[in-house]
Amino acid sequence: MHNSHQHGIGKEHPQSHLIQASCGLVFFIVWLLDLILIQIPNDILNNNLFIIQILLFLIFLILAIKFGMTSHNRLFGDINQPTRLISDDVFAVVRHPMYFSTLVVYLGFIFLSLSVISLIPWVIAFILYNKIAIFEEKELERIFGNEYFEYQKEVPRWIPNPSSLLKLLFKGDI
Repeated sequence: MHNSHQHGIGKEHPQSHLIQASCGLVFFIVWLLDLILIQIPNDILNNNLFIIQILLFLIFLILAIKFGMTSHNRLFGDINQPTRLISDDVFAVVRHPMYFSTLVVYLGFIFLSLSVISLIPWVIAFILYNKIAIFEEKELERIFGNEYFEYQKEVPRWIPNPSSLLKLLFKGDI
């Protein structure tokens, strides 16, 4: 392990934290500028779609919290956790639930404000998160071999299977 604070298996991408922080900063700067300079002057609050926008935002936020908290607790909650591939719960829906949760939060904010301009930093963030994921998957392939290859066949990297997602969300522990 290259980071002394890291509890997971294998190596993180060497620039992972910098990339994630930069993506968040750029996304929210663009989103706020778009909101202040374009959306609010266009009187978004009087738009009949605003209630739908708020509902979509809340759905995305709840989904992101579920994936983010569950995956963080599974990966880092128990320092003495055995070295094994985690493939249940949120890890049975997408292979990178923590990164997925961050991207979903960004999408929630895009739906909240209907900020088309914010799609640009979201796409850039997605590309960078995908590079991080590919790096980390190569490490997991090295560590777990065929077990990880089988997991990759069953679980998508980013886009959840709707039935798996619904099963997870409605099992009663949100």
